[in-house]
Amino acid sequence: MNDQPKTNQPQAGNAPEIVKKDGALRAAAWREEGEYGSFYNTKLTRYYKDAAGEVRETSTLRERDLLPAAELTREIAREIKNRKLEQKRFQNERSSAQGQRSKPRDRMAR
Repeated sequence: MNDQPKTNQPQAGNAPEIVKKDGALRAAAWREEGEYGSFYNTKLTRYYKDAAGEVRETSTLRERDLLPAAELTREIAREIKNRKLEQKRFQNERSSAQGQRSKPRDRMAR
């Protein structure tokens, strides 16, 4: 029996950067580069076995999945925020190491 879920996401070359799991629930986030910097797309899925025993995924949540799903989305949001802050910190360190100022100097302060 193949326990790999039937999914719409391409398996090769497009792995999510962040994955959080709780029982049958899985939240995954992919980083994308846009015109104004990076952003994340997130997908929340629930895994189940169909009548034939095949593992499938759905975006439909049961009543008992709602609170765990909320916690998973909170964890993903916190991880995305931390990664963006880390990326900004890295960019600031890199620009200051190259001798660039983050703010223009106020010439009137002399």
